Amino acid sequence: MTELEKIIKGCKQKDIKYQKMLFNLYAGKMKYVCLRYLSSNEDAEDAVQEGFIKVFSSIDTYEARGVFDGWIRKIFVNIALMALREKKKKNENSPMSTIHEDLYADEDHQMEEEIDHTEINPDKIDFNVILKADFSQEELLSCVSSLDEIFRVIFNLYFIDKFKHAEIASMLQIDENTSRTRLLRARKKIQAELYKRSIKKVSQ
Repeated sequence: MTELEKIIKGCKQKDIKYQKMLFNLYAGKMKYVCLRYLSSNEDAEDAVQEGFIKVFSSIDTYEARGVFDGWIRKIFVNIALMALREKKKKNENSPMSTIHEDLYADEDHQMEEEIDHTEINPDKIDFNVILKADFSQEELLSCVSSLDEIFRVIFNLYFIDKFKHAEIASMLQIDENTSRTRLLRARKKIQAELYKRSIKKVSQ
């Protein structure tokens, strides 16, 4: 029996010692998972706490047929998505949300023009420049985090957490084609952003 198997067995027996060991083993990794969906460090820490409550209450359902990392990661992804939904509901119910919409309603077109007409043409990206920039993991995370929520979530679910479009559609309650379309747009946005950042980086 491996050390992880011993820890899981102890957690199934509700042994606090083993629960602490599992927490120490996965807390950092799972916070990183949550941070990819929740831009706030505080929100990510809250999600980690909620995630481990869920893990300890449902660990009896883990039957050791799959990789434990995948099982626990899915729990934390779902917790992070739930946190996003709750935050969105609060924002929608806030009076400030309508004020914000009113302030920028007439500027939407202008804002899109500013975003689209940059010095970077996404259709003419030189990927060799991106490779030369040699981005760190933190820099890549920052780039993904800069995406709008609808694109960031899809990108994370598909490329990082390896969910299929059918699973993503079910988790987000959207159509599979919508998932594919958003993923395609997310890729293009990230490529353009990386190219823009890489030009600045290699020219320094």
